[in-house]
Amino acid sequence: MENIIKQNKKIDLSKSESQKGNKSHKHAIIRIVLILIILCALFLYYIYTDNSGYKGEVESLIVPCIAEVSGKIVESDISLGQSVKKGDILS
Repeated sequence: MENIIKQNKKIDLSKSESQKGNKSHKHAIIRIVLILIILCALFLYYIYTDNSGYKGEVESLIVPCIAEVSGKIVESDISLGQSVKKGDILS
């Protein structure tokens, strides 16, 4: 009878040890999956964010403009950044 009780205790102990192993294994898998989800979210955020702060050089030509008549400009038909051709009236 004592042998049966000892064997039952051994079986119970071995079951509890394997359950502990399974729990820690499940926790490790859950942690890995959460870390992968966070990394994927960060990667997608990096890809889809607006990176409008590009750096570079732009060539331009500055042309001096000399007025033929002195005075203040009251109104102008030309808007800022609009292209003009030689001979166009600017005001």
